[in-house]
Amino acid sequence: MRNLLIGAGLFGILALSSYFAVVTWIDLGEVSLGWFGWLMLGLGSLLTVALGGGLMALVFYSARRGHDDAHHDQSVFRAPSRAEEPAPDDKPDDEDEAGGRVMAGARHGGAETFFVTLTLALQRAGVVQEAAIRPHPERLGALRAAGVPITPLRLGGPLDLVSPWRLRRVAARFRPDLCLTWMERASARMPRGPYLTVGRIGGYYKPRYFRTCDHLACITPKLVERMVGFGWPVERVHFLPNFTEVQAQPPVSRAALDTPAQAPVLLSLARLHPNKGLDLLLRALEALPGVYLWLAGEGPQRAELEAQAAAAGLTERVRFLGWRDDRSALLGASDLVVFPSRQEGFGTVILEAWAHGKPLVAAAADGPAGFIRPEEDGLLVPVGSVEALRAALARVLADPALGHRLAAAGRTRYLREFTEAAGVARTLSLFRDLLQAPHDRRRQARRTHRGDVDVDIIVFLESGGTLLLAGLIVAFAVARKKAGGANWPRSLVVANALVISVVGLSALGLVLLI
Repeated sequence: MRNLLIGAGLFGILALSSYFAVVTWIDLGEVSLGWFGWLMLGLGSLLTVALGGGLMALVFYSARRGHDDAHHDQSVFRAPSRAEEPAPDDKPDDEDEAGGRVMAGARHGGAETFFVTLTLALQRAGVVQEAAIRPHPERLGALRAAGVPITPLRLGGPLDLVSPWRLRRVAARFRPDLCLTWMERASARMPRGPYLTVGRIGGYYKPRYFRTCDHLACITPKLVERMVGFGWPVERVHFLPNFTEVQAQPPVSRAALDTPAQAPVLLSLARLHPNKGLDLLLRALEALPGVYLWLAGEGPQRAELEAQAAAAGLTERVRFLGWRDDRSALLGASDLVVFPSRQEGFGTVILEAWAHGKPLVAAAADGPAGFIRPEEDGLLVPVGSVEALRAALARVLADPALGHRLAAAGRTRYLREFTEAAGVARTLSLFRDLLQAPHDRRRQARRTHRGDVDVDIIVFLESGGTLLLAGLIVAFAVARKKAGGANWPRSLVVANALVISVVGLSALGLVLLI
């Protein structure tokens, strides 16, 4: 409804601008322009339409292809990885399946961490794969050390014309059977080819970025429901949860983190972002005297959270650790894992807590609520409730038996469902099933919400029409002035003012709708 109302309003403005353009043309009457006047009129019209239409097309293309997405700013392409080596009687020895991946993500983040986890796990399982990623040194080093071939790519904004070309070359050279794309930008930019494209949905992404995907792999049942609700056929949307691994790391020294050996320690592994609810956790900590908090992560909210901790007198009990690669070491030295997110698609932290045998307290966002069994393998509290979060933390810290029971149940569930072996088996099973299903690999499942498509077309056409009118009116006025016209009709001034406002409103509407 919102999109339709905005579209209707923009069409109304376009109708008014058209009316004033007609009135202006009539009021000008007969004017002899001469060759110079007609030349100016033609050049002005062409240049205005070319410039305005080009800019609008650039904005339109940029948003549709995912270049405007600020979150998850790095991309990874795994050109063909051999999806699964079949048994000898399933396929001839000289024919094997190939798959690939593309990811768009930031320097640090949960999706980026799991990308490396899954890549290394598939490498250990004997899957042949290649990655094209942004040149972040830590990620490059980890993948190259495992023997994963890598093509570094910039994968920038709409003016980055080199990365898509190189991406096509990688795909053409490696000839994948299947490519797994990560998040919005990579999924939108994945070139089409004679292979299956599977878009990995790990959050609340806009469905239009996945139009070129044949299938979607969602990490929670809620995300499956969401994408089906946007119009994707249910048989093309699959549930594929994350998994985690326990690294062989000794517990970190508490003394090294200026933390008393006997103090209760809460651990939060999260990007420092408002969605993660860490401000709520700091407020809850105020009412938990003697309890220490380790915040392992980086993000745009760090300065704000540090200021909040200082203002609340928590500086002595809160440690901002930055982004850490020794997550197992931190988990081994902590007492309780806290996950207070306001919005969360999944949260691999849940699995990490279970894997390391730590009790877990989480806010009931979609991801945690879909996996945690309350009072069995974790405690859930209402999203945004500081008092409920404080009470749950105090309850676990005061009742060691409860903490041990939650931790043991979580550990059992991890061993049954979320180990590396289980995760790799699920992933390869899905790849195999998709590749064996009869289909035309060149046919793309471009299923999206109809409202997105219709309103985008409306705004694009309306904006282009507005710019065309602006160009014609301004060019005609310039031509008339050059031809010796003495008076400027009032309607011409009004029309020009209206056109300027229409252009601004069109740009605003385009931004709102895209």
